[in-house]
Amino acid sequence: LTPIEEAEAFRGILETGVTQTVLGERIGKSQSYIAQKLRLLGLPGPIQFYLSRGLLTEGHTRQLLRLRDIYGRDLMADLGVSPGKHLGDTLKGLLDEVLVDPRLNQRELLLQRARELLAAAGHL
Repeated sequence: LTPIEEAEAFRGILETGVTQTVLGERIGKSQSYIAQKLRLLGLPGPIQFYLSRGLLTEGHTRQLLRLRDIYGRDLMADLGVSPGKHLGDTLKGLLDEVLVDPRLNQRELLLQRARELLAAAGHL
């Protein structure tokens, strides 16, 4: 199962009235594990698609959840998708910088800085 498929299965079980805690106990996972999976279902469709196809890792998507701006999430996902390259550190570094510097939440500045960092890391 992909992480999205797993989250959808969890959601289906929870809709029957089972709590996250009980579900976790039944499958040998913690309640926080269940909650983290369910958070994936709140990601925009393109990011869920990238995750389900293995173009982004679950770790990447957790980093993307740190961004409150949906446009920023989509942009970072698009920049992070590069088959065969490991962008985890670059993506995390960029997200850390964006979250510290509020100016980078502006669309053009964010795109410019993202391209600079990815180019410096040899990904563009």
